[in-house]
Amino acid sequence: MIITEKCLPSILQLQHLEDLVLEGCLGIDDNALSTLQQSCKSLKTLNMSNCHNHSHVGLSSLINGAENLRELTLAYGPAITEDLAKCLHTFSGLRSVKFDGCLVKCSGVRAIGRWPRSLKELSFSKCSGVEDDSLSFLVRAHKELTKLDITCCRKITYDSVDSITSSCRSLTSVRMESCSLVPKEAFVLFGQRCELIEELDVTDSKIDDEGFMGLGLGFVRIRNGCSYSIAKCWAGQSGNGLLLGLKTNPILFRLT
Repeated sequence: MIITEKCLPSILQLQHLEDLVLEGCLGIDDNALSTLQQSCKSLKTLNMSNCHNHSHVGLSSLINGAENLRELTLAYGPAITEDLAKCLHTFSGLRSVKFDGCLVKCSGVRAIGRWPRSLKELSFSKCSGVEDDSLSFLVRAHKELTKLDITCCRKITYDSVDSITSSCRSLTSVRMESCSLVPKEAFVLFGQRCELIEELDVTDSKIDDEGFMGLGLGFVRIRNGCSYSIAKCWAGQSGNGLLLGLKTNPILFRLT
């Protein structure tokens, strides 16, 4: 069955609706969303992944009045523009946002950095357009981030990692597979600054012996263990750094 605008009014009338998944609903567009007359104040989680026919205009209509919105997923949808980020500005309770696979405008990232409260979880996985200046601006404002996914953000460099580790000291999970411009010197910063890290994915990166040693020496302070993902990271390191990192972190619980 194709989900269209005719279905939404009935759905939004559910008084206790908290989780709404509209993933892949191509029949929903701005024209349909703009006709909605009621809001769903109980809504906490909204997933509009793979919905390509709406913009910030329709999204704003859909979540109007959803004052309890906590989690939003817009993966593989429209571009993340300044206008889209601004329409989410008023949702002070928003804690988790996923933009996976979207084209990201620098102005949109900066607008997210102006939101009134810090996010806890943010994903730009496989997003094109994420750059040092805008990402650094964002993390300086969202200091309470605990999970950050910048997988395949191929334009970021040492500067982004420096800003992330300086600003977001509460990070428990960082996924940065295939961030090919991040130099080996940057990975040491996670061990030096982010004491709460439990998961670090540096698959297909330039990490070397010094980086592994820095990670191990830093993460030895973690009480609950740490998970490294290091596939395809052998170029430029002998394995000695990894061994020392493991020795200094005896509570490591997963290595892939």
